[in-house]
Amino acid sequence: MKPFHQRLAQLWEKACQGKKLSTMEVVEWVESLHAHRNWVSKLNELQNWADAAAVIGDHDWENRLCEQIDKLLH
Repeated sequence: MKPFHQRLAQLWEKACQGKKLSTMEVVEWVESLHAHRNWVSKLNELQNWADAAAVIGDHDWENRLCEQIDKLLH
């Protein structure tokens, strides 16, 4: 889990409790959502390339992509 995931969860929990988010918290919310979107886009891209590498049988390329995926996830 990345720090922005933790912050999104904290802010969501506060909002679900009916508490109003401060202006700074709303800014953090938007920034965290952008970071999450970028993270998901990169993850999807790498997974798609890894699938393509598997289809063409390029196991070295597939392994390099899977390493990048692991780094992104951890």
